[in-house]
This record gives sequence, structure tokens and C-alpha cells, in this order.
Amino acid sequence: MPAWRIWYDDGAVHDGEAEAEWDALPRHGVLIVKETGRARGDLVHMGLDYYWLEDGEVRSCSRADLDRYLERPRGLARVKFGRWARDDVWRKAHDEAL
Repeated sequence: MPAWRIWYDDGAVHDGEAEAEWDALPRHGVLIVKETGRARGDLVHMGLDYYWLEDGEVRSCSRADLDRYLERPRGLARVKFGRWARDDVWRKAHDEAL
């Protein structure tokens, strides 16, 4: 399973691999989520409204695409909410992720 790292708008950065770790992290304030260890290389998710872990992979979407996921059991419980941040906070997370 790929590992992931989440950057938050308060400057916090969290790493994990397991679904229980994902579920325990804050749901709001996500700036960037980076998946590592993927067969096709790392994948950076940013600038979206919602992020979640499904079948061991990070998924992300805008508000318009979220309805399908929320219809699933436990859908809302797994979603992390993205947001905008001050430029210096965003730039620091962006530069670390890329």
C-alpha cells in the first residue's frame, strides 16, 4: 500500500500508511496530500475540496464530484476537507511536497 503525507494549513504535517491512521487525523485544513511508493511514481493531490483514502489509495475531487462518494457507507466519515491558506503556508507545503 502506498504511504501518504498530509500538509495542513496550521503548518502540521502527518505521515501514515494505514486506514486507522488516516481516520485519526484532522478532517479540516488539508492543503496537499502526497502518495509515495506507487508503482507509477509519487502522486500529489492539491487544490481540491476533498480527499479520502479508498482501497489503500488517496482519492480527491472537487465539490461537484463528491456526491457519489458520500452516498457510500462511511463516506462522510473518511473525507478530509481542503482549504485555501496564506501564501507563505501554501508555498512551504507545496515546496516540501514537490
